[in-house]
Amino acid sequence: MKVTFECYNCKVSQVENPAEAKEKTEVINGQSIDLKYYECPVCRALNYVQCDNAGSKNQLAKYLSVAKIQINANRQGRRGKQSGKAKKIQIHLRRIRSELQKELEHNGLHFVDYKVVGDDYVGM
Repeated sequence: MKVTFECYNCKVSQVENPAEAKEKTEVINGQSIDLKYYECPVCRALNYVQCDNAGSKNQLAKYLSVAKIQINANRQGRRGKQSGKAKKIQIHLRRIRSELQKELEHNGLHFVDYKVVGDDYVGM
C-alpha cells in the first residue's frame, strides 16, 4: 500500500509508505490538534494529510468500537446490525475532520489531497 500526493509547494508528485507519515501535536486556537503529515524530500515543505481534535478522536473511537462488533459478528456467521451505524459515524467523522481542516488552513497549514493505492487498503 502506498500514499500518492503532489507537494503543495514544489508540485512534485510523491509516493510514500503510510508508515512513514510523521505525527505531531500542536495547540492551535486553544485546541490540541494531532497532525499527520509527509515532508517533501525535494523542498522540505510539510504536506498535511490528516488532523484530529478531541471531537474527531471521540468519533474515531466510536467507529472502531462498532467496527469491532461488526467484525466479530461476521466471524461468527451472524449478520451484524452495526454497518449502518458505522457508516453514520464514519460520515460524521469525515465532516468533523473536514471542518477542522478548513479552520487550520486559515491558520496557514497546507493540506494536500492524497490517494491510497494497493490491495490491502481498507478505506476510512
